[in-house]
Amino acid sequence: MKLRIPKNVTLVGIPPGTAVFQGERKIENIQIKKIVYDETFYDEVLCTVDDVEKVDIKDKKIKWIIINGLHEANTIERVCNTFGIKQLIIEDILDTEHQPKIDFFDDFVFITLKIIDYGSLTKGSHTEHLSLVFGKNYALTFLESSVHYFEKIEDRIMNKSGRIAKLGTDYLNYSILDFVIDNYYLLIDKLGSEIDKLEDAIISNPKKEHLGLIHKFKSELIFLNKSIKPMRDIIRRLESEKSHLIDNSTYEYLRDLFDHIVQINDTLDSYRETLTVMLDIYITNQGNKLNEVMKVLTIIATIFIPLTFIAGVYGMNFRHMPELEWHFGYYFSLTLMLIVGMGMLYYFKRKKWF
Repeated sequence: MKLRIPKNVTLVGIPPGTAVFQGERKIENIQIKKIVYDETFYDEVLCTVDDVEKVDIKDKKIKWIIINGLHEANTIERVCNTFGIKQLIIEDILDTEHQPKIDFFDDFVFITLKIIDYGSLTKGSHTEHLSLVFGKNYALTFLESSVHYFEKIEDRIMNKSGRIAKLGTDYLNYSILDFVIDNYYLLIDKLGSEIDKLEDAIISNPKKEHLGLIHKFKSELIFLNKSIKPMRDIIRRLESEKSHLIDNSTYEYLRDLFDHIVQINDTLDSYRETLTVMLDIYITNQGNKLNEVMKVLTIIATIFIPLTFIAGVYGMNFRHMPELEWHFGYYFSLTLMLIVGMGMLYYFKRKKWF
């Protein structure tokens, strides 16, 4: 898990706004899909950057351009220039390690965030850098890989299901954000199930490997907080700042979205506190185990102190010791040690020392 902010050394000192891809190439060739729709019309086609440059922005039909793959910086720059996207925003789109953020402009709104898929603790979390740009009649969606996350949204538009085909690009991007946040719910549910299992295991029978698992979960939560926490500010700004690009009816949905992301953040905080408590329980249990071992060893040592004394006295072999020539002396000393040992055990038991 990366806690630092990676930066390519070759990019140090280049002018701000330079279109340079930063990240891992996840697709062979960039794929561009163009969807044009309104209440009565729907058209979907795979196209090239040349086709995108011919798009009529003034046409009232909504144009949704989905770009899979960011490694061809020149192609991304050409797409963005078609819709008047600023160079600094293009730089953020191409930086796959950029933190989630939102920017409002006169002609468009820009949002960058992370789609996160949590497989398991061993596999870790898979992240997808997602950038959204929407203006009056257009929406641009930029993804790193070839995964088609928004097929259900596309189906709703094509089938004229719900409000999405009737409303503007603000509602379209709300639907995308809603999908991302719903995916966060699935993520924290999987993570929560694993944390619950670990908690049960630590309470019932703490083992050495549990300590490593606690630290792995803590690292995973730090990463998730880094990726998800900023979403709270993004949604808050969306639902609180007035923009002519967002219809009044959409603010109601954005407020509901804000409630969801607050709940998710609160859940992540509770997981972090749970792991802290689990660590305390583990340390306490290990301390209790050590105390039990030390108590047993102390009882054994205490019992053998008088036994050692008796053996030492009768092991001196002085000539005038009365019991030295006694026929039953050996059996007497063993019996005496047995009585003393059993008596001490009985006494410790009465005191409830074990």
